[in-house]
Amino acid sequence: MLDPANNNGAITPDGKVVRFGGTTGLLVTRHGAITSRFSVTLDLMQAAGTNGYLFAKATAAGSRYYSLYSSATSRSVIFYYRTAGSATLRNVRFPVNLSDGAQHAVLLSVDGTVATLRVDAETVGQATLAGLVDDCGAPSAACQLVVGQRPSATGNFLFFTGLMTEARLFTATAL
Repeated sequence: MLDPANNNGAITPDGKVVRFGGTTGLLVTRHGAITSRFSVTLDLMQAAGTNGYLFAKATAAGSRYYSLYSSATSRSVIFYYRTAGSATLRNVRFPVNLSDGAQHAVLLSVDGTVATLRVDAETVGQATLAGLVDDCGAPSAACQLVVGQRPSATGNFLFFTGLMTEARLFTATAL
């Protein structure tokens, strides 16, 4: 997702590191729809004491399909999702603080209705979801995948502050 040829150019990669200053994110211009089994891997260093979206799949107006949010305030990572056929946004909270200024390898794996979060190769939590995670499909004005922020009808907000060296979406594999 951080490939310079696969984004809107809002952030220029510095070698293999993408710097997010807390004011903009990265629109991924090519991505596929997820299946009932998918994973997201991130290698990041979140600025200490900050909150922000690591990634979000949503409409341009901000209606989320799924996203991952790191909260320094609650010292947790929250996976927001909605199930097929429902507009209700649900969430599961994992008790881990990524906003400590240290580098972390993050893996969110969804296998059917089970979500697992691993940080630095350690499982920090597993949760049963209310159903299969919904997706809006291929990139369009009605379907956006963004790294480091969440789209909103009132403007993009809750930006990530820090560095990322990897962000990958595996649309059909639960790692």
